Amino acid sequence: MPVNIAIFYAQEDAILLDKLKSHLRPLQKQNLINFLSDQNISAGASWKQEIEGLTNITHIYLFLVSQYSLNLDYFYSTEVLHIVERHDRGEIHSIPIILRPVYYQRTALAKLQVLPTDAKPIVTWPDLDEAFLSVASGIKIVALEEANRELQRENQELGSYVSSLQEEGQELQIELYKLRDKVQTLQKEKQKFEAEIQKLRKIYKYFKGK
Repeated sequence: MPVNIAIFYAQEDAILLDKLKSHLRPLQKQNLINFLSDQNISAGASWKQEIEGLTNITHIYLFLVSQYSLNLDYFYSTEVLHIVERHDRGEIHSIPIILRPVYYQRTALAKLQVLPTDAKPIVTWPDLDEAFLSVASGIKIVALEEANRELQRENQELGSYVSSLQEEGQELQIELYKLRDKVQTLQKEKQKFEAEIQKLRKIYKYFKGK
């Protein structure tokens, strides 16, 4: 199962978003990742509903960080705080991607591990493709970790299911033993009853012969 990714960006960074997605496309074709949403957080309150709809199905959140995105209320919202808290609990991954030189250290994203390498803003790299390759490589590592964690979860769920079946099987086996004991008891009672009948028949024949 591919790892679900949601991306949040400002409209002014749409061209850089397209460049990022082109570098991530090979991971998508390998069925390692799946793009759930590219949410333009410049579009008013609609992003709140978008986040709520993605809460239970997103594995990795990508935040494209620039002066444009940091000027939006989104990065200071309770929704982002909640995502970071879930990251801290190990429930999901949140990755800020530094697109342009900007002071982001006072936001909720400051505590997170950022991309690209050395947190160098993408637009300052001599070669943008090299910068996005660094980002894609980092995302691939996280996606592989998340895929492995998801596989472990599925294995645990499968193990729990198998254990429950085994417990049910043991309970059924115990009930079967109990039924066998009851059958054996009934058979013994039947034998005793038949023996009593035989005795009564002999007594009847004895008195009938007189």
